[in-house]
Amino acid sequence: MELAPNQPTISQLTPSQLAQLDLTPEGAEEHFLESFAAEALAPDEFIAEGPAVVERAIHGGCKPRRLIVRNDELFFDDLQAFRTRFPHVPGRVATRERMAQLIGMNGLRGMLVVFERPTVASTDQLLATATRLLVLEHTSLPGMQGSFVRTAAALGFDGVLFGAGCVDPCARRELRASMGNLFFMPWSQSDLEGRALMDALAQSGFTSVRLATKARSNAIPLGELGIGKSQRVALVIDMEDPSLASTAPTWADYATYIPTATERCLPLEKAAAIVMWKLFDRG
Repeated sequence: MELAPNQPTISQLTPSQLAQLDLTPEGAEEHFLESFAAEALAPDEFIAEGPAVVERAIHGGCKPRRLIVRNDELFFDDLQAFRTRFPHVPGRVATRERMAQLIGMNGLRGMLVVFERPTVASTDQLLATATRLLVLEHTSLPGMQGSFVRTAAALGFDGVLFGAGCVDPCARRELRASMGNLFFMPWSQSDLEGRALMDALAQSGFTSVRLATKARSNAIPLGELGIGKSQRVALVIDMEDPSLASTAPTWADYATYIPTATERCLPLEKAAAIVMWKLFDRG
């Protein structure tokens, strides 16, 4: 984003200009910066990192509580846009190095905003409204979970259910990996897993499809998976499920895999993306 001619960068702002944006220069109120550490967040808070994720959190109706912005001209316009909408949210300016030192985060994307956690739909509400549902179990890696969510949003899924063993959907790294796409879809959390989860999906009228990473006795190739356009489908991905690559029962209506040219299987994230594309194929 280019700056207008003669527009000051954040580092060139005078104390009075900082005051107009309700920002305090680096070094003031060090405890304010420390409040962005994960362990310092209140139970009803989460952090959005970077202007894109911040914007999508706002789109999702989340309320900002405080921000810090890197002392860099790249984020001047983003800061002004944020301040126009939220002039009274307390904020501070800091260098990238200072932010990393105090917060323990590297590779920052210039802006951190602490938000109030959104109101989440109940599992019953989600199961009653979704038609293409992503169901995750035991996705203990934030980056991978975020990748699943981002792919589901891109391919037209209209809901995500985080089952037992998933990381916090609003974790900073998860939101960074999903680029905030979580806030574009209804989602919910549940303690159900395994057979109990499959039973709940069936009772709500879903056809459940469990992803297997390679051929197994009770799985069918993706190309032979017959799913009608009008069917409500739940794609189930469980990183700890032995059915990913064995003959263990799936408890789902179908288990499917992507045939490969060798015995090696695709990475789980890539396989999931292909199956999501297939399930949303309207052609």
